[in-house]
Amino acid sequence: MLELTGFEARAANDGLAAVGLALDFRPDAALLDLSLPGLDGFQVARHFRDSPALGRTFLIGLSGRRIENHEAQAAGFDHYIVKPVDVAALIDLLRSLPSGSA
Repeated sequence: MLELTGFEARAANDGLAAVGLALDFRPDAALLDLSLPGLDGFQVARHFRDSPALGRTFLIGLSGRRIENHEAQAAGFDHYIVKPVDVAALIDLLRSLPSGSA
């Protein structure tokens, strides 16, 4: 879906793979499910924030359950979306990021 709208995208099936992929790909933005196997989305977000290479990545947390905004922010997320994802709103969010951020 993201590639069809002009974004370059990669996908990982678990948290550890997401961190490794991001270190190679160096994304401007990352969508992280909070319930990833292995390292969950919160742990992955902390890895991003602790990494000099990934610390400035715009992080969007995704979950089927509501969490408090302060929980997402404390883990390092810039934005939080409750599933199901409104695709148009997600695309608008990504397009609204400063140049070089998505």
